Amino acid sequence: MKAITLILLALTSFNLFAIDTSIDEKSTETISAKLYSHQGYPYKQLINRANQVKLSFTESKAKKLVTCRVNVALGNEVFDSPKVTVTNAAFTEKPLASCLARNQAKAWLAASFARKRH
Repeated sequence: MKAITLILLALTSFNLFAIDTSIDEKSTETISAKLYSHQGYPYKQLINRANQVKLSFTESKAKKLVTCRVNVALGNEVFDSPKVTVTNAAFTEKPLASCLARNQAKAWLAASFARKRH
């Protein structure tokens, strides 16, 4: 199994993300790639408002499962989602949406607006 961390930075208002991919400390391999993500609400807006969105995941090729979690930096605060296990197919189609519950993404997005007002 490989543990991979993706750092997503919104480059456009649509779907292009720069990814810095780092394999866990057991490996010296580093991969850089581009990821196209699902455009649905609230994920696109959350990515655009966040300072940083980090998606960490571990693949189990034998079981065709991915265990993942999301870390979002909004201003001076960092939010972490719980680890979830999803199918490889779901992760491939919608990596962020499959790893971060929609209601959690909406709450973090709302928090980004609340912090802006103070």
